[in-house]
Amino acid sequence: MSVMKDEQLIGFISGAITNPSEIEAIVAWIEASPENRKQYNNLLNSWAISGIVLESCDLNLDYSFSQLKKKKFGLYAILNYLKYAAAIILILACGALIPRVATRMITAPDEIVWTEIKVPCGQNAEITLADSTKVWLNSGSNFRYPNTFNPQNRQVALNGEAFFRVKSDKYHPFHIQTNGMNVRVTGTTFNVEAYDTEKSMAVTLVEGQVELRTQSGKLISKMTPNMLATLNKKNNTLEFKNVDTNFYTSWMEGTISFRHEPLEKIAAKLERWYNVQIIFDQPDIKDIQFSGSVLRNKPIDQIFEVLTFTSGIGYQMETRNNQPNIIHLKHLPMKKN
Repeated sequence: MSVMKDEQLIGFISGAITNPSEIEAIVAWIEASPENRKQYNNLLNSWAISGIVLESCDLNLDYSFSQLKKKKFGLYAILNYLKYAAAIILILACGALIPRVATRMITAPDEIVWTEIKVPCGQNAEITLADSTKVWLNSGSNFRYPNTFNPQNRQVALNGEAFFRVKSDKYHPFHIQTNGMNVRVTGTTFNVEAYDTEKSMAVTLVEGQVELRTQSGKLISKMTPNMLATLNKKNNTLEFKNVDTNFYTSWMEGTISFRHEPLEKIAAKLERWYNVQIIFDQPDIKDIQFSGSVLRNKPIDQIFEVLTFTSGIGYQMETRNNQPNIIHLKHLPMKKN
């Protein structure tokens, strides 16, 4: 096999190719020359970087490696090492960003001085409040808090996503106001995703206990650790389920994680993280579902390259000066046999 198409190698990496003779032919091609191995490794690393899986394809990154191990090909040890070495390098490469955060002081009628923080798209922020509560803010978030809390309670407001580690004080509850429902705690660790522009908001509890309340203060429900509460703003319904909280807080480590999510929702996250505008040239693309993880410090075009391989979605980048770049998504034309 003198020529190998990228689509065949992607099929091998993802496990979509299961025919033993075809697998052996691809492995033989990889071993045939340094150029072949380089082409394969480039695709392998791109796949590992993006971590994107099309829901309808049921792809498994580990499949091809397990097949090689069973057949005891000499190449297996090298490829397995490369796979995990690449992952380690990527994790180490995820450094903390130093954000340029817009702040302004707001003086309320009762003379409490408020600070408003606006985190630009593409950046994160970390702050410590007057009571030693720590708050991590995700891209595109708007957060308001007083320089000093009043004697009755500790109250803040959020439009965006934030991870809270609230200083314990059972006599002075901590309140988070959002455009959906309010969150009340006395001391705990949790994540709140509450962008005004999104159709839902979510609270993920890591430790302690959280009370979900209406905006008027009426108790809706209490949460226990490892629980996710999702509010559908349109019909005002609330859904609870037990989850692995690391999946919903991975953004703090520089990773976008998604599971069975439509591309429209994933695109909204990518827009905030990469400070771009994503346009769907064909509306039905919005509903295609994906699962996976994306490392923040990798170029966004690398993500869409993998989308092209896995789903038949094409993209076109429109570069603009002093404005966010635009990415157009559309179906690729059907290939002729």
